[in-house]
Amino acid sequence: MKRLLTLTVSIAALLILVGCEGEVTLETPSVTYTVTDNGATLRISWIEISDADGYYIYADGVVIDTIDDPSVTTYDATQPAATYGVSAYAGDNESSTEPIDCTPVTTKNLTVYGLNDPDTTHPSGLAFNSSGTAYGISAKDANPDIDYVFDDKNYQTMTLASPNAYSPVYNDEKNMGLDAKVTDFDSVAIADAPGNYSTVTTLASNAVYYLFMDQDHDGWDKDNDHFGKLKIESINGSTVSITVAYQRIAGLRWLVTK
Repeated sequence: MKRLLTLTVSIAALLILVGCEGEVTLETPSVTYTVTDNGATLRISWIEISDADGYYIYADGVVIDTIDDPSVTTYDATQPAATYGVSAYAGDNESSTEPIDCTPVTTKNLTVYGLNDPDTTHPSGLAFNSSGTAYGISAKDANPDIDYVFDDKNYQTMTLASPNAYSPVYNDEKNMGLDAKVTDFDSVAIADAPGNYSTVTTLASNAVYYLFMDQDHDGWDKDNDHFGKLKIESINGSTVSITVAYQRIAGLRWLVTK
């Protein structure tokens, strides 16, 4: 009986040892990215992870693709999402992810005014700060920070105009709009590619518009341009209530909000 007990204990210890040797602690992939395809694609890159069998690609917390070759360390993400992530896997073991935050900054219930508003202290311009938050700004004088002008003075209806659409210009920025032809702000997951945007866009209540801020006046580029979306909640005379989202990643057209 003693010999049998000893043999049983030895086998159990061996199984535990084998189980421990089968477990692998995987490093979390450290991801970088660049924007391609006129802002439609986020090319994700990372360094090969030791002992990995491959990688899982996550979009908004859900696995959308699997790479079964650990030497492949790039992925072209074309499905717009608020967050992307990459984990390494080996058998049943999986690392954590380091998410890429693609969520645009949303500013709700912002009030701006058309140039025809009699109160000259009211902001008739729209601008974005360094964190992507939108705010109203005076359009009385040339202003280097203004990104869009709300104009019901030089046009028959409320119009979104680029600051360089005037003479003299408010500033040299060439910022454009385009009717998204929807009314649901959150349904816009990606802005249209440049090509049909205009520096002067007629606005209507309960309508959504794409925003393209072409900072260098040279068409799309991945370093300086930004995209967004604008919902006109209401227009009452010269008073405009808006919701706006700004994509902080330069050149990326993804605009997933919830």
